[in-house]
Amino acid sequence: MPASLFLTGFTVTPDGPRKGFCVVTAGTYDGRQGVQLPASPLQPIPFKRPRKQPWSHQYQGDGLLIQHWSETPDVFGYTISITATSRKEAALSITGKATSMAGSVASTVGAAPLGALLLATDPLLQAIGQTAGARVLGSLQGSEADASGTQSSWEISRTESSVVFFVKYVVR
Repeated sequence: MPASLFLTGFTVTPDGPRKGFCVVTAGTYDGRQGVQLPASPLQPIPFKRPRKQPWSHQYQGDGLLIQHWSETPDVFGYTISITATSRKEAALSITGKATSMAGSVASTVGAAPLGALLLATDPLLQAIGQTAGARVLGSLQGSEADASGTQSSWEISRTESSVVFFVKYVVR
């Protein structure tokens, strides 16, 4: 059965910056396909958060497609990171660097255990954000196996640093 992983939305908490551009970087790993990145670059999202208030962004439909599997995976891992910057040029730079960096991680790590891949990805995304003069607001990592959630649909909301992530996994 086909399955898909979506980012349905995110919220920048009052601890986050007040305005700028949010950049979503994401990747998944499974035993059959290896490391997968979204098919197209994820466009920066402009935001302006009111004082002492959160700011939310919701994607239309099912959400932002992170990964689609034609067959439900036995095990998979994911990492989703949100970086903020005040300049659009820096946001576009982060998007390009994150995509090429994730590709090099994929070829370097190869068939390493899932945990090693996820642990390698997060510091790289943080380094990319810092070189572009940006700030990583939050990074969400997780993994699922047969017994814990690859065979049935689920939704989570989890706070990581200055971001609340809303993620949905759908089995059709």
